Amino acid sequence: MIARYEMVRGSVQANCSVHPVGGGLLMGGAARIKAMRLAEKLRQIREALGLSQTEILKRLGFDDVIAYQRISNYELGTGEPPLPVLLAYARLAGVSTDVLIDDELDLPSKLPAKSKRS
Repeated sequence: MIARYEMVRGSVQANCSVHPVGGGLLMGGAARIKAMRLAEKLRQIREALGLSQTEILKRLGFDDVIAYQRISNYELGTGEPPLPVLLAYARLAGVSTDVLIDDELDLPSKLPAKSKRS
């Protein structure tokens, strides 16, 4: 079950979703805050670079560790990438990880040029 609420951060309100994560033994199984726009931003980065899901996994440097189907999960919001993968996305796009995580921030209108496919 997904519950939506507003989290007050100073005088700024950010819309967030709460999703149950993990199975009861780890960290108590409580719901946690999840960025609502992360999946959309990851897809935008891949498409701006003109890469397939397999190609972006290679560019991120995790093709030997993560199955390419995970990229689909990340882009659909059914899974969240580990922090090192988020960092690699941010570096590839030339943005701070804050831009990926903060729903109040948009990706820049101009991302790095489309890459040449090998």
